[in-house]
Amino acid sequence: MPPVTVSNGADGASEESIDLPLFDISQETPELGKAIVTSAAKWGFLWIAGSPKSGNGGDSEGYDLDEETVDHVFGISRSFFKDAPVSEKEECGIKNNRGFVGMHVENLDPTKHQRGDFKQAFNLAEPDATTGQWQQPIPTTFKKNDAALRDFHVRCRRIATRILRLIALGLSIEDTDWLVRSHKNSPQSSRFLYYPSLPSDSDYDPDADIRAGAHSDYGSITLLFTRPDQPGLEILTPDGKTWASVPVFPENYHSTTFPPIVVNIGDLLSYWTNGLLRSTVHRVVLTTPVNNDDKSDTDRFSIAIFVQPADDTVLTPIPSPLVEERAASFKGKVVGHGGGVADSKALSALTAGQHLSARLRATSESLGVQLPDHLIKFAIKFLAAMVVDSGSQSSAGKDGSSHGVPEALCDTTPLLGNTKAAEKPVWKDEFKILTRYSSSLVIANLLQFSLNLTSIVVVGGRGKIELGAVSVASMTANITGFVVFQGLATSLDTLCAQAWGSGNKMLVGLHVQRMVLLLWCIGVPIAVLWYNSPHLLNRLLPDAQTAALAGLYLRVLICGIPGFAAFEAGKRLLTAQGIFLPITGILFIGASVNVLASWLFVWVFDWGFIGAPIAVAGTQTLLPLCLIAYVMLSRGRECWSRISSAVLQNWNSMLRLALPGLLMVEAEYLAFEILVLAAAYLSPAHLAAQTILATLNGTLWQIPFSISIAASTRMAQCIGGGHTNTAKTSALVAFVGTFIVATLNATLFFSLRNYLPHIFTNDLEVIALVAHTLPLVAVMQIFDGLAAYCNGALRGIGRQAIGGWVNLGCYYTVAMPLSLWTAFHLHWDLNGLSTGVTVALIMVTGIEGVALTNLNWQKSVDDAEQRNSVI
Repeated sequence: MPPVTVSNGADGASEESIDLPLFDISQETPELGKAIVTSAAKWGFLWIAGSPKSGNGGDSEGYDLDEETVDHVFGISRSFFKDAPVSEKEECGIKNNRGFVGMHVENLDPTKHQRGDFKQAFNLAEPDATTGQWQQPIPTTFKKNDAALRDFHVRCRRIATRILRLIALGLSIEDTDWLVRSHKNSPQSSRFLYYPSLPSDSDYDPDADIRAGAHSDYGSITLLFTRPDQPGLEILTPDGKTWASVPVFPENYHSTTFPPIVVNIGDLLSYWTNGLLRSTVHRVVLTTPVNNDDKSDTDRFSIAIFVQPADDTVLTPIPSPLVEERAASFKGKVVGHGGGVADSKALSALTAGQHLSARLRATSESLGVQLPDHLIKFAIKFLAAMVVDSGSQSSAGKDGSSHGVPEALCDTTPLLGNTKAAEKPVWKDEFKILTRYSSSLVIANLLQFSLNLTSIVVVGGRGKIELGAVSVASMTANITGFVVFQGLATSLDTLCAQAWGSGNKMLVGLHVQRMVLLLWCIGVPIAVLWYNSPHLLNRLLPDAQTAALAGLYLRVLICGIPGFAAFEAGKRLLTAQGIFLPITGILFIGASVNVLASWLFVWVFDWGFIGAPIAVAGTQTLLPLCLIAYVMLSRGRECWSRISSAVLQNWNSMLRLALPGLLMVEAEYLAFEILVLAAAYLSPAHLAAQTILATLNGTLWQIPFSISIAASTRMAQCIGGGHTNTAKTSALVAFVGTFIVATLNATLFFSLRNYLPHIFTNDLEVIALVAHTLPLVAVMQIFDGLAAYCNGALRGIGRQAIGGWVNLGCYYTVAMPLSLWTAFHLHWDLNGLSTGVTVALIMVTGIEGVALTNLNWQKSVDDAEQRNSVI
């Protein structure tokens, strides 16, 4: 093979092309097979051509294609992308990874190209083998050419079969049809690609922007058809640092009988051969065509055929001495895409569908693909090992590595194989997902709750006035500020997760940017209110010194508003992707810093009372900085989009969800604060007891609340991806889990009612009051948890408006009047205060439960598609 001239760096454009070998596949010989395997092991790419043995145009042998056939199919593609009306394309929009993909929707390499890929695509699954029907909506342009497209798929499958047989020969497999049988009933898919020319006034930079970002393919092999004089394909060379362009036509090829086709190895075949065959990272760049006098960029069209085994094919070791020898050299380890290794025992029962699902899950938890137990073990042991061992930012390792491209980048090129299999919801799988989500959220929510609690504990030692002031300030900050931010940000639980589920990753980041801007705007009047709080509180509180200190606390806390708002919105960038654990880690850092800073500022540096709000505001500023650092250094950044004027557009869908979300959260929080204030009119002991009850209730409530957030995220992901069955299963699993947890909480309260009060006080009167009220609070815990679940489920499907009005009505037309009447008129005291809220929570659970039971799931999917289609 001639020497290869490549670019100086992995981000640059190639200066010259790589001369990949060309193979005539008309004859099936071991020598040809070995030559193909050698090229696939070194480059992962090669050219094929051939002519029929019979010499009659290929019909009898069935693996031949002629220029006329290929030109006709490209003509269909050109007609669809350039001539079809927008309405025809929108009618067949992307769903279940099939259909039309618009410009900039995909971004295969967001680490380097934030604008989105400069291309359009149409993903087409071949007709069902049993019914002969297409498995998706077909645009009018394709319907008019139905016979030609069916024939093209049949011919491509025959070509793929011959290539698989030659690979088997090259691997010295005795049964040369071994690979062919594995792919016999496989879900073959095609992708029609259109890379339009750049307009004359374009600000695109060929060195910074991209037509298709760096990625690898997931299946066994890919057949790529290209057009003359339409360059742009580049592959990452084995050194993992440099790119080389692939010529649009192999050198010295003159036959027109069989148009040359680019063939590349996918991740699955690389894994299946223990990394012997290379799954090579590639991209499509903006480049100047060789035959264009004005040197401006031109349209590029290509067609990719993705070939993979049937989903139920068990990936048992290939019976090849070459693969066995390679496996022996790694001493029982499995090597595949990414260059990482994993224990082969954990992978013994892995199927092709599970391998595809694991590759998809590595980048998107939300595609609706369900993983059984052994695959989850595989995903943890194998995929994580690949990322760690090869290093997502490092140079290439050996044997089929990604060569420095993070795992998360290799995502949207191939199509989902069997979407019917992907829509088989499994309770155990959803339980594992929700458990993983909610376990991190419980800790995260408690850590975030601890920020203000730390101030109360630290400042409390300086005196009763300081303790009262920080308590009043914290309550005021929550009601007038922090809960407002949290309520508005709940709209992102719907918007971001549904955008992620639909595959529109850049829209996730855009929603976050819009919410940050909205919260910062809302923060201005909140800051004005807090700045004037000393005067306002002086009129509301009987003690002037308490009012002054509380006002001072709020004034200092103004500095933390931008950080709190940014973190509250920004963390949805990760949770929408199913990434929760890093948020817990960030909050652990923040909580630790807050404790240390509070102690230093208040006591060691002797700043006194003012040290507490300084510590809190500083921590709130630190949290988004840590979040940004993590996102930029992890796969989470694939959802971040470059800040543009689009941030200022299309706020309607966000506000329609944000305002009811605010109503839902604020109504409940304010109601519980009113009960604490009402207890003060009973006696100081009742106030202390109600404070303890609220603390206990709020602490254990974090568990069902975390489940509700997990359910909201998971359901929104599934709805965004069109997987209604999976969303229903997730909803049921979350309901059962919430009921169990809430019941356990209630049992804990009732069983330990005489012991829990001693944690907070030694006052016998207060202890007695708490113990006497805890049985009713235990009952309330059950419905409080179920109400939290219902609210979360409504957020997941985008029905915040139902929850907002139901909560407002139940709390302020039922709970408050009933609580105050039973507490003061019937003299039920603390039991009276809890009675009204318990009745309201029963009503919230019942009304919202009925709404969820009668939900039109398909309408929720349609609404999500409409939201995700608007950038």
